[in-house]
Amino acid sequence: MKTRTHTTAARTRHQSALSTLHATGNGDGLKMWRGLRKLETTAHRAAEQYCNGEIDSEGWEKISDSVKESARKLFGGKLPDQFFVNGDPRGYALKICGPEAGNPGGYIPEGMQTDWGGNGCLAAVIE
Repeated sequence: MKTRTHTTAARTRHQSALSTLHATGNGDGLKMWRGLRKLETTAHRAAEQYCNGEIDSEGWEKISDSVKESARKLFGGKLPDQFFVNGDPRGYALKICGPEAGNPGGYIPEGMQTDWGGNGCLAAVIE
């Protein structure tokens, strides 16, 4: 059973990992996470709409590109290497592809939450 201390520590590690991905290498991890959560909601909703046929591939690309541009700003003008917007609504939408996900050159900072496939989940909710 997770304790409050464990959860707080995991959140701190994740936010610290986010800050290392900032273009300066020293962003405000909490501020970045909050911004990424808003983008996560937008991207995830769009992935569900795309999956359900409520928007077409053009609509998905438009939203995905908009999310990428907003994320670029949160990361100080440069997206992390291997950043992608996942179109599968069964998981997190904002990710970076790491070595365990089949990208030998990928880098996921220590402390970042990952999915079962080894991708870094940028806007993970840690409870």
